Amino acid sequence: MLITGREYGHFFSHSPHSVQLFALQVKNKAYIAEADALRAMVFRAQKKWKESIEHFEKSLQEFEDLNARRWAVYLFAKMVLYEYAGVYLERDQEGDREKAYNIFRQALEIFQKMGAKRDIEKIKSKLAFLKTEREMAEPELVAEVPEVVLPSHITTGYGDLDDLLFGGIPRNYALILTSPSCDERDLLIRRFLEAGAKSGEIIFCVTIDPGVAKSVVEEFPNFYLFICNPQADKIITDRPNVFKLKGVENLTDINIALFSAFRKLKPVKGVRRACIEIISDVLLQHHAVKTRRWLNALIPELKTNGFTTLAVFNPEMHSSQEISAVLDVFEGEINIRKKGTEKLLKIEKMTNKKYSKNELSLKIDDSQSKED
Repeated sequence: MLITGREYGHFFSHSPHSVQLFALQVKNKAYIAEADALRAMVFRAQKKWKESIEHFEKSLQEFEDLNARRWAVYLFAKMVLYEYAGVYLERDQEGDREKAYNIFRQALEIFQKMGAKRDIEKIKSKLAFLKTEREMAEPELVAEVPEVVLPSHITTGYGDLDDLLFGGIPRNYALILTSPSCDERDLLIRRFLEAGAKSGEIIFCVTIDPGVAKSVVEEFPNFYLFICNPQADKIITDRPNVFKLKGVENLTDINIALFSAFRKLKPVKGVRRACIEIISDVLLQHHAVKTRRWLNALIPELKTNGFTTLAVFNPEMHSSQEISAVLDVFEGEINIRKKGTEKLLKIEKMTNKKYSKNELSLKIDDSQSKED
């Protein structure tokens, strides 16, 4: 009989070696199968791939011999299939992605039959990760949008970040990216915008310097660009999807332009995303109280109109009190920080959502940016 409940927790509170000795002593085949799976997990954590695969294969066969797909299906999917697929995902040698994908699919079928929603979301985020063309050992910000995206999430355009978010940004969520000015931040913003534009989503981008958004707005009529710059006429030609404002001095003018564009949109169908890049400039001009009041009015309006929002903020330009006043408005925060020449990304908070607390090293190729 397979262990469950409190017995399961007690069983795994011991070391893998002692568990295996106990299993062999009592000659319980279920215990032996589970002990082999546990040892496989330990070898995986130690990056001893060969030993981990051997033990997972052994455990897999032992579970199959016990007809675990019928009598202990959740334990089998969670403890063996899901964890086993993770070995190939992390090792990432030739052919490993295909193996990981196939094993994850087996686990997904089981979780779907059981209605295990949380596990289904985790599996789908892994499958979305595997659908991209990125090299896992040298992660890059890539433009390709994963073919598998959770219905409740939208892709950031960067598979590694989607994986940390367990599938992407929750739909209709307000997230802020805190980062000093750097190539990695700009590239991350570009991926977010391009991913939506290429999928036919409605995009609102509010910025002072359109940068790469200039080429996107010319290619995609579903991309609406709001330029808050007195030199806007010199920056870009007039287009139906371009709104030119004199700057950030008058927040009412910005609101009017946005609300006017809202009214012209058809009823909400599908995904909409907004990128607000003027937060630091607004804060410098209007200070904490007025900026916070503006955001507290703008964000609910974006949500009402079906937008998932990514705001951009440079904390190095402001006092700690002003930073707190702004960050508190948003449900989630992603931070990019410098460590020597390296840029590290970490999710700081995601209110009422699960996410990975792992730190991610950002790398971009020389063709996209000069080295620091």
